[in-house]
Amino acid sequence: MVQRIGLWLSVVLIVAVMWLLTFTPAEPKDFIALLAVVVACLAWWQSHRSANAATRSAIASTKSASIAEANEERSKYGWTVTLHANGDHYVLRNVGTLAAHDVKFGQAEGARRHRPGASCRTRTPVR
Repeated sequence: MVQRIGLWLSVVLIVAVMWLLTFTPAEPKDFIALLAVVVACLAWWQSHRSANAATRSAIASTKSASIAEANEERSKYGWTVTLHANGDHYVLRNVGTLAAHDVKFGQAEGARRHRPGASCRTRTPVR
């Protein structure tokens, strides 16, 4: 993209210089003025690109902050269940960043007791 714009600017500059040399009594100040216009156009184009990049960066920063916030909220609560080394019971560990208080365990109505080593799959779909 940048190369294409540079190519078009070069073509326009060459055409303008040829026009000045061919059809007008051009003086050095005319070429300096033309060069100043070209430099001004390039500066405007670069500032436009910079403003667009700053906008994209601000949007990405906002998204990144919201994702980090969601990850922090999610990491507050976490549990892992592992089989104990002797294999006769399971160990529940709090891996979240918040301390667990008054944790109570119970069996939900209609839930079957799981045997160690047995599959956790059920025949009825979970809804």
